[in-house]
Amino acid sequence: MKLIALCSAVLLWTHAAYGADKAWTEVRSPHFRVLSDGDAKEARAVARQFEQIRVAFATALPSLNPDPPVPLLVLAPKDATSAKALLPQMWRRGAPGGFFSAGREKAFAIVRLDVVRDGHTVAFHEYTHSILNSNFRWLPLWLNEGLAEFFGNTRFESNRIHVGAANIRVEYTRGAPLLPLEKLLKADAGSAEYRDRDKVQMFYSESWALVHLLLVPSSAERGKRLQQYLTLIDKGADAVDAFRLAIGEPADVEKQLRTYLDRKSLDVLVSNSPAEIVDETFAVRGLSSTEINGEIGTVQVWLGENAAARQRLERALKDDPRSALANESMGFVHFHEGTDLQALLHFERALQLNAKLYLSAYYAAMLASKDRSAINRVVALNPEFAPAHVQLAASYAREGNFQSALPPAVKAAEIRPAAGGYHMLVSRLLHAVGRDDEAAAVARYVAERWQDLHHDEAIDLWEMLSPDARKGTGFPRRPPRSGTRVVRGNVTSLTCRDKDRIMDVVIDGKPHTFRVNENQIRLGLADSVWYAPDHFNRCHHIDGLRAVIHYKPSSNSRITGDLVQFDVH
Repeated sequence: MKLIALCSAVLLWTHAAYGADKAWTEVRSPHFRVLSDGDAKEARAVARQFEQIRVAFATALPSLNPDPPVPLLVLAPKDATSAKALLPQMWRRGAPGGFFSAGREKAFAIVRLDVVRDGHTVAFHEYTHSILNSNFRWLPLWLNEGLAEFFGNTRFESNRIHVGAANIRVEYTRGAPLLPLEKLLKADAGSAEYRDRDKVQMFYSESWALVHLLLVPSSAERGKRLQQYLTLIDKGADAVDAFRLAIGEPADVEKQLRTYLDRKSLDVLVSNSPAEIVDETFAVRGLSSTEINGEIGTVQVWLGENAAARQRLERALKDDPRSALANESMGFVHFHEGTDLQALLHFERALQLNAKLYLSAYYAAMLASKDRSAINRVVALNPEFAPAHVQLAASYAREGNFQSALPPAVKAAEIRPAAGGYHMLVSRLLHAVGRDDEAAAVARYVAERWQDLHHDEAIDLWEMLSPDARKGTGFPRRPPRSGTRVVRGNVTSLTCRDKDRIMDVVIDGKPHTFRVNENQIRLGLADSVWYAPDHFNRCHHIDGLRAVIHYKPSSNSRITGDLVQFDVH
């Protein structure tokens, strides 16, 4: 779950709205930055609780690295009106108290101060996913969601952390028949247990309960079975086989779980907050209007609020043309719109003002020359920025130097282990240097676990390998959507005629014309494409890439069909 919708009616974005902005405060704790237009004391409390959830991870699962490669920025608007002004378009889709977005370039959490408890539950749930994704290549769905539910319901006192506190999940399981555990263990994103509205609450609740059973009860083996299971899973073991080895026979564990849930009350993991997590020690400062517009405009860029972002950033640059942040973010507005020259100018200007802005350095390098020395400078600025390592690998691969391409590709996959496309890049390079047995092992791992376009990339490579390397059975491709046809190949050119809702695309030299209804198409972008999904626009930056297009045929001879799915590899 990358996004949880925050918002429910549109706000007209006027100059007057900007003028109504109240003072915003920045709070810096040891690992987080919080921006708020509310009370500074409440903002400090938000920072403290994010520090405490980080401690909760380290306490319950000490083998995890609690710091993802992308730092988290937390926004704490004081109420619904402030939240609405942050994300006007998203407000149409509902207004819960919390929101989370974690991409490969930026990560944001939004927690309204007036509904802080519910907001934290949502934000902590999704923050847990980001921690898991930065520590593991893949986790079975029950464990991924079970851990997110478990940590998402953490409760806090001033100096105490309560992990596994009783919550609504207990009520869902009380006296109700559980899902057969083997079904729970095998469930994926396409399973009825996860997709059916009548079953999904039990799926989440039972997943939470199983994690609770494995992590909380007081005993010498607390968490050891789960840790062993995680180790086996990360080494590539089958999820059910690993469960039997590390935790027990599913039928036996199912009985243990039912008995456990029949208790009148469940235990809670309680730990003390570290001495350094003290609100009063967090640095607090007021933000200028230029900083406010630059910061909020940046959040809006990454969350697809380009119209609002443009006005924020134009105001910031009018007040202070030397704002490096506003210049960088305006560069991304132009990049999304396909006006690359203007984007490049803003990225270069941002770098002149702040030479440490690695995103500006990266996008400037990719838009200007894709020069390896420029990419190496990005790596020097931020060694944990995985896309730069991918582009180093690509630069060597273009020269046919696959041996030199392999180390940076492996490094990228280590930084972002949950990125299936990075593993496929490694697999292709292993094939290129003649290490087909290893290439086959990686391709099999991805094909068995990913259900997006990387599944099909894995099959493409699998079919290229020698029969000796392809041990075991093959894999089915994802079936085309009902009533659709598929065209695939390299994109020679692509033009969008938005007024007519038409997309003209030339694939392997053959022209196609598709009708487009934005609300009825699915877009997919491979991890190894150089720009982030946050800036993916099907009308720009597609030339030269491989596309797989699903469409419903048209009876109109001038129209190939209606666009259904557009995947870019």
